[in-house]
Amino acid sequence: MKAAQSTYPSAEEFARFLGDLRGWKHKNLTLEETVSMLVALANHLVDKIQPASAQAMADAAHRLAPERPEPLNALGRAYAQSRHMHKAVQAFERALEINPNPAYVANLEQLARSYPGGEPEFWTATRAAVPDASPEQALKLLTDEQRYTVEQYLAAEKARKVLAKLRTARRG
Repeated sequence: MKAAQSTYPSAEEFARFLGDLRGWKHKNLTLEETVSMLVALANHLVDKIQPASAQAMADAAHRLAPERPEPLNALGRAYAQSRHMHKAVQAFERALEINPNPAYVANLEQLARSYPGGEPEFWTATRAAVPDASPEQALKLLTDEQRYTVEQYLAAEKARKVLAKLRTARRG
């Protein structure tokens, strides 16, 4: 029985790649293959709960092929895992603008369901207490946990709006 062939470059080649994410392209791989490899690695790292590494791989793939949705989807998954919900929604939205793939829709739907309730009361109270403050300024007045809750709420709201816009476009 033949041993399985590695999908990824050798450790030495991978180390060279990490040294220069801006311009590296494996000498034996086409640009398309390199991007696909990076996306596969990013998704694998998300599955292994290594969002920072996944972000680096997905970002490198996106820089090599900004017109492809797969790197953006992987980037969105990594952002969501590292609790950067707003960035995750933006990445999924951009991926869907390129290709309304049902898998990308499902990722955005999962984000939309991440905060099913209404606006947190402490957020409403904070904004009422400082009505002239921007949302960014009001967020700074909250504890870390409150800020995360509000960011999750705002990202879920944005995801719901993107999904509604997508559904409207499908009907029209």
